[in-house]
Parts: sequence; C-alpha cells; structure tokens
Amino acid sequence: MVFCLLTIEVTDANTLLIERLNAQPDLELPIKSQSMDHVRLRFGNPIKQFEPVGDPPIVRWEYQDFIVYFEYDHVITAVLRQPQTTQLDRH
Repeated sequence: MVFCLLTIEVTDANTLLIERLNAQPDLELPIKSQSMDHVRLRFGNPIKQFEPVGDPPIVRWEYQDFIVYFEYDHVITAVLRQPQTTQLDRH
C-alpha cells in the first residue's frame, strides 16, 4: 500500500514537470559544453553559486527556473528546478 502511494506521488510530480515544460515552451536552458562565461552572458548572474566539489571539480549555479552543473568551466547538464511544495498542492 505504501508503495502505491509513492508511485502516485512520483507520477503526479512527473505530470507537473511536463505541464511546466509545456507552459514554458520557449524556456531555454544552457547546453552541454557551453562555457561559464557564455552562460553568464546569456542568462546573467546565477541567484546562487556553489563552490567546486570533487575531482574533477563540479560547480552548481542556481537560476530561478533551472540549475546548471559545470565540470571545470563547461556545462555538463542543466535541469529544471523542482517545484515548491505549494506548487504541488494545486487542487
């Protein structure tokens, strides 16, 4: 029974993510291999910037709608931010 409830929550979260993508079809994300300088020029300064972690160093920049991960000074991926709990509680 608990497993079913967790499955429903994950499905709901995935549906909301798809709805967010559909609601913002023009949302552009940084693409793999772009430099930090290019990302900063295109998207501005991040809201929050984290120190490098690990070897090779991985850096995370947070923007309002997405998060960018860099290895050294190049994008390795960019992902949409998770919706806040209040966004999930739509009825």
